[in-house]
Amino acid sequence: MLGLNYVCRPLRNSYALWIALYPVNRVLSILDIVSFHVGLEGGAYVDAHVTHAMQASAGAGGGMQLGWWLRRDLAVGSAHVAGLALGPFSTESEGFSRFGTGGIRSSTFSIAGLSRPSDLEYQRYRDYWGIGVRAIAGVAGAEVEFHPLKLVNAITGIFFIDFLREDIGHTRGLDLATNEFEAMEDLISTLSPEEMRARMDGRMIAPASPPLSSPPKLAEPPSPAPAAK
Repeated sequence: MLGLNYVCRPLRNSYALWIALYPVNRVLSILDIVSFHVGLEGGAYVDAHVTHAMQASAGAGGGMQLGWWLRRDLAVGSAHVAGLALGPFSTESEGFSRFGTGGIRSSTFSIAGLSRPSDLEYQRYRDYWGIGVRAIAGVAGAEVEFHPLKLVNAITGIFFIDFLREDIGHTRGLDLATNEFEAMEDLISTLSPEEMRARMDGRMIAPASPPLSSPPKLAEPPSPAPAAK
């Protein structure tokens, strides 16, 4: 339900680094509250939303952008958007390519029908609970969005309650490459929820087997019996 706001990382066992970086985390949590971008964008597009359950947007456009996006991504790049939305219903397509503090990222996604926080698009790209406006007119574009959950997390973070798991030192990265995430998604998509629960119920993940120092030898076929004299 937290959608894009939640950073799905395992917790650390040690609190020393978390405490040492307390001032840094408090500043970053404040910066997380608002995201924005400006750019040289062509087209005609307007969007206003008080969460994506109450939204209105129409048009198309795109171009170069510079901004501060969610997940602390200070980046430059290009993007495009097109579609129509009213209330919780929308049909939109959006894509972007960025280079910045979040690394090199490039994605294209679409939204059709009823918008829910559990939708993939709101888990990865957009804040379902955000409040903001965006406009593209002529050769310029801009967006600003306020994130209520980030504000709550900034307040609770003062008391070391990091329910969004964003504080440095509170969690640790998974260090998985993009192709590894895609491979896991492909595997999961082949199983129904019932099959997944049945397979994982009460099971532990076995440690990886050590690599073989040399390939196993194949058994040699038996020698033919000697011919009778």
